[in-house]
Amino acid sequence: MKKKILAIVLGLCIATTCAFAKGGNIGPGIGTILMDAVGLNGLLWDVVGLSTNDTFWPVKFGALTLGTSGAGKWSKFALAPTEQFIEENLDFVATDIAKGNGEYLDTVATLLEVEDVEAFKANAQAHFDVLFPTAEVTAAEVTQGLVALL
Repeated sequence: MKKKILAIVLGLCIATTCAFAKGGNIGPGIGTILMDAVGLNGLLWDVVGLSTNDTFWPVKFGALTLGTSGAGKWSKFALAPTEQFIEENLDFVATDIAKGNGEYLDTVATLLEVEDVEAFKANAQAHFDVLFPTAEVTAAEVTQGLVALL
């Protein structure tokens, strides 16, 4: 009976790890640094990286607290919600930036924790051509451009 319970728990742990290891976004930690350093990607390597991060969980908590191991204020992990919002609302965000005002731009400012929102909006409007150089611009490029303006 104990072996069955152990097998179920182990299976759930592996399934959970696989569920969270997608798209190369496995969170901050030693596993992320190692996978980036050796250039390995794909689901298998995401699982290995995520498992390594979870194995060295004290380092992960330290990384989140101190902003190390890829968990800084402007890291890809911290910017993920902003990038996702921009991706889902790219046309509306572009329109608001062009106008220099609007609820979508206000939301982006909130997600980026901008202190002087009015200056941020004016700066984004002034740099619209830099933020949106082509119609094929990605949400990641817009996000990085907005961070560069801060």
